[in-house]
Amino acid sequence: MAEAEKETVVTEKVVAEAEELPKAIVRRLVKDKLSQLSSDSEISVFREALEAFSDSARIFIHYLSATANDICKESKRQTINAEDVFKALEEIEFSEYVGPLRASLEGYIYYTKHLQKLSVYLS
Repeated sequence: MAEAEKETVVTEKVVAEAEELPKAIVRRLVKDKLSQLSSDSEISVFREALEAFSDSARIFIHYLSATANDICKESKRQTINAEDVFKALEEIEFSEYVGPLRASLEGYIYYTKHLQKLSVYLS
């Protein structure tokens, strides 16, 4: 194999590894959701299935971020905001997630504001 080909393979591998979702988090998310849906106490998931979940999530994130980026550019902006993501979810026909995601984001914002106030108060 030529030197240039080796560099390309190594670069592609590094990029692929950088885009991978943490396996422990994917495993925990899958097992938690499956335990909610099943009465079985012990749920096993093959490594290949976890890899498929991880790859699917990564592809979804790429698709959602590309759609949000297009919405952002249409608005003549360079920074994607939460509204761009909400609109992108609607555009790719995942509008049922906008409400829960918006509520989660509002809860996060509320929590972080109060945490900042508390840290200022305690210091």
